[in-house]
Amino acid sequence: YNTNLLNIPRDREFEEGILLSIRETFAAGPGKVICMADVNQAEFKISALRSGDERLIEDIFVHKQDFHDLIAKLAFIKYAEYEQEVKHIESKIVQISPNTKFLISDTLRKMNSRIDSLKTLLKQWRTWAKNFNFALLYGAEDDTLAATVGITVEQVQVFIKRIEKRYPKFWKWIKEFPEYAIEQGKVRNAFGRFRRLPFSPNEYVMLKQGRNAINFIPQSESAYSVRAALVRIARRCEQEGLQGYPFNCVYDSILAECLEEERDDC
Repeated sequence: YNTNLLNIPRDREFEEGILLSIRETFAAGPGKVICMADVNQAEFKISALRSGDERLIEDIFVHKQDFHDLIAKLAFIKYAEYEQEVKHIESKIVQISPNTKFLISDTLRKMNSRIDSLKTLLKQWRTWAKNFNFALLYGAEDDTLAATVGITVEQVQVFIKRIEKRYPKFWKWIKEFPEYAIEQGKVRNAFGRFRRLPFSPNEYVMLKQGRNAINFIPQSESAYSVRAALVRIARRCEQEGLQGYPFNCVYDSILAECLEEERDDC
């Protein structure tokens, strides 16, 4: 009842080293492959640019950092340490000679099991940060943020102080833009579309309008960008005479099924 059919469960580790992946069960038709074009974290890139936070813009666009990883590292002190441990173990495995692997098979199994466990934990932490980040873009208050990720309000406030310290302009934009939009009575995205916010003396209505305003910019600009790309991709497939064609579009990604030999062209 009321099932979210568009939500695919993430990979999970039910026991140490035993993973279940629902996503791996999807497959293309005979002789075909599924290609995906994803505007990676478009909403947060737009938010970074809108906020004008130089450090965040540099981390995302210059250093190509993952936004959710950046936030996860601020939340979980061990995150960066475990990332380095994974890289260290993987480098040690690469250095093992193929001729001697059978001699240390038990050690090798333990090393691979440790890598799987660490990667699963890092993925869980990143998912936690991702849920927090999206709640943030919906204008969630501290109590809602705490409930979203299952921690206390006090823990959220400590976490927020870390974000504010590293990315002060980003945090200022997140907190001040809703009030600015309400004062203006409308908000306009880069494509010229307006979200009007009629005056109301009701505090609850104003808070809701503020949440709508802060979410409207990154979400609408992401959606418009991907739709424009979808049209260009579809037209190019037709012009090139490809059998491949987009078959699904979520607001920040496009899926296409194409022949194996058309993979690079598609």
